[in-house]
Amino acid sequence: MIVNYLKIAWRYLWKNQWLTLINLMSLAVGLTSCLLIGLYISHELAYDQHHVRQQEVYRLVADRNYTNGEQKKYATAPVPLAQLVQQELPEVVQTTQVFSPQWTTQKTLVASGPDRTFYESDLIFADSTFFQVLGGYAFIAGQPATALLRPSSVVLTERAAQKYFGNQDPLGQKLTLDGKYEVEVTGVLRDSYSPSHLEADIIASFDIVKEKYSDMLSLWGWDLTYTYLVVSPGSRPEVLSQKVAGLVSKHLPDFKEMRGYEYGFELQLLTDIHLYSDRQWEVQPNGKALYVKVLGVVAVLVLLVSCINSINLQLTRLSRRLVEMSVRKVLGAGRTQLPLQLLMEAALLTTIALVLTALFSWLALPWLERLTGESYSEALLISTEYNGLVVAGIGVIIVAVGLLPARFIARLNLAATLKNGLTTTRSLTWLHKGLLVGQFSVSVFLLIASLVLYRQLDHWQSQPLGFEKESVLIVKGYGSNEQLPVLKEAFRSIKGVGKVAAASGVPGSTIEKMRVIWEGQSEPRPVDMLWVDEDFVSTLGIGLAAGRDFSTRFGTDTTDAYLINETAARTLGWQQPLGKQVQVGGRFAPKGKVVGVIKDIHHASLHQTVEPLVMLVRPSGYSQLVVRVQGPVGTVITDLEKAWKRVVPNQPFEYDFLDQQLARQYRRELVFGEVVVVFTLLAVLIACMGLFGLSALMAEQRTKEIGVRKVLGASVAGIVALLSRDFLVLVLVAIAVASPLAWWAMDQWLQNFAYHITVEWWLLLVAGLVAIAVALLTIGLQGVKAALMNPVRTLRSE
Repeated sequence: MIVNYLKIAWRYLWKNQWLTLINLMSLAVGLTSCLLIGLYISHELAYDQHHVRQQEVYRLVADRNYTNGEQKKYATAPVPLAQLVQQELPEVVQTTQVFSPQWTTQKTLVASGPDRTFYESDLIFADSTFFQVLGGYAFIAGQPATALLRPSSVVLTERAAQKYFGNQDPLGQKLTLDGKYEVEVTGVLRDSYSPSHLEADIIASFDIVKEKYSDMLSLWGWDLTYTYLVVSPGSRPEVLSQKVAGLVSKHLPDFKEMRGYEYGFELQLLTDIHLYSDRQWEVQPNGKALYVKVLGVVAVLVLLVSCINSINLQLTRLSRRLVEMSVRKVLGAGRTQLPLQLLMEAALLTTIALVLTALFSWLALPWLERLTGESYSEALLISTEYNGLVVAGIGVIIVAVGLLPARFIARLNLAATLKNGLTTTRSLTWLHKGLLVGQFSVSVFLLIASLVLYRQLDHWQSQPLGFEKESVLIVKGYGSNEQLPVLKEAFRSIKGVGKVAAASGVPGSTIEKMRVIWEGQSEPRPVDMLWVDEDFVSTLGIGLAAGRDFSTRFGTDTTDAYLINETAARTLGWQQPLGKQVQVGGRFAPKGKVVGVIKDIHHASLHQTVEPLVMLVRPSGYSQLVVRVQGPVGTVITDLEKAWKRVVPNQPFEYDFLDQQLARQYRRELVFGEVVVVFTLLAVLIACMGLFGLSALMAEQRTKEIGVRKVLGASVAGIVALLSRDFLVLVLVAIAVASPLAWWAMDQWLQNFAYHITVEWWLLLVAGLVAIAVALLTIGLQGVKAALMNPVRTLRSE
């Protein structure tokens, strides 16, 4: 019987080739969209899932609650805290601490030889318990329990081992960090596809950090490390975080009076960090749970539009098959046979669509990988959870596409249909209209969302930043303080190079905070701090609001002169900020004075408002050079590299462009925006395919009417208007339904950003007009085709 069902289904699909093609393309595009978005979502949800004790491990993070009501949320915690909580809280089974240079302005120089020296970004320092707490790393050499026991040990991934030692056995080999810390490779990790918020190709011993920052590790107030706790089963994170705060108050009773703030703490589940943590000084930019949820909704909506298409086309064709179904029933078809036949047709259609989906997904996967910067490994594609969802989704499609027509058939009095010759029903007509309104409502909703996204991203890119970001090259490092003036002079002598400056950071990079005591205040406050030289302000074209810039003509600028931004002066209520005293570093730091006020610049991303900023001249804090390029970029970079190798031969020449660095701040928004726009266009395309099929079927059903009208003198335009009118009314209803929902949803989304557009009425109008234009064009093609048919042939066939 099943074979017979398949034969009938195949014959029906083959007989109606153009309808089958529309159905196939619609389902295939919808399924491909779901699969690609599903891959992205699966990757985001896979963060830190490879750790063995993922449900028992928490990251302890610190809040600073100031006496003036201000609050700062950090991803780090004070260094002494880990030892304290393990000693005094029985719920804490084990702790580990990690230091990442990512959030500082210093980059780690790693070398295995003169020709293999690199600045490493994927490097962390971890203490000896790291692999016990964050278990799940696959060792191909060495042992996890002992890999970081020795003070000079380091663990590499296969990628890093190949990078530094080629085909040699890396175990026991030596690396040099920052030119003075020699470490030995004690373990090699298998390269894993499993993503982590602690991405690292090199894991070095925490003892190096203890040596490098020996005078600061014991300080409460210098929140340096990422602290992870293994807690006993049944422990409540919120209760434990309160106990940690109580411990700090107990051991440091005068801390609030001394520092002007008190600590608050929070425990973040390891698997929640990537999607639910957006604190300052994260190891790397995290994802956003909101975006994952929105993309999940987009995937469902695109698939919904695709299913509605198929259902609507099936129902429209079904109205021409009522007589066929009636004959089958009269000839003895059982109660379940007709629904089963329709389900078999849906299953066959979906199976063929799956073949097209596999092809489309294979073609589109490189685009998704290039867009997101991630590699979607075969291991992810064969995961049980992912494929289980895929199979479940396919089952839902088969049932949705086949069950609704089947239920409609089951409820009809087919004997009466055969007797009266009915080819359609009132309920079927209203079902058609409802599905079409739903389909276009989704399309209009997505269109409005895409327009708002595009406008917001454009708003960010066109927002005045307060400095000139174009044609600025950032060169990592500068050698030593003795080599700095020589290197700057060598760069300046190159044709096509304008100004050259040294700094600890630039807008868009991580900017450190220092404790500052302002004149008239007794408590220190954390303030964004940039160490710059006398050429930095002019190199970036930053404007002065008052006073002067740093200058070599003033010898004391390197010890007691500061620049502040307008926000700092405004926050402090200083009408005349010049000459005001500033202490950077706390109560015992030397005092300096404000010599100038720079105009506000967006030194952080546009996700947040401009905060107070202090600049000071301190060569010890520089970590990079800023080069203004005025000539051909390729030639200038080549000449810069030659000059670098002459002056600093023992360090690699690495550079970045300021505008590209700034753009990376909005990478997740750019990815989110492009994905939504692409799949919105696909949703509209699917809706158009469905509308094209429906209008063709409607024109076919009204062939005789169109012939009569033409004989009576109707024009082509009149017939097109006749066929378009009903569809246009439904599209207008869809616009009315979708517009307020889209306005509300996008307005809520925009509230997440400090600088954002408003959802203006004309955006809704544009989306509506686009939907109407697309609908009219799609229907008009069929209308013109029907209107141009020879009425003599039409009426003769009738």
